[in-house]
Amino acid sequence: MHSVREVFFSEKGHYALIITFFVQIIGGRIDIMDPDQEVTDVRWVDYQTTKELIPSLIEMLRLNPDMNKTPAFYEFGGVH
Repeated sequence: MHSVREVFFSEKGHYALIITFFVQIIGGRIDIMDPDQEVTDVRWVDYQTTKELIPSLIEMLRLNPDMNKTPAFYEFGGVH
């Protein structure tokens, strides 16, 4: 496991526990439960693709290209 983050969304009354893992993609498909139809895209991506799509995520998750040396952490993301 890489990180555990918590966020409270006061407007919708939701709580999120976000757990980040390093994985090796070997196949299959992603199935999600989205009863509110709010999720528009879900996919597995590598480090370089993440850096191109969401550069701020690289910094927020404290990632580096050699992810084996990235320390695990906990962070409280606050109330939104």
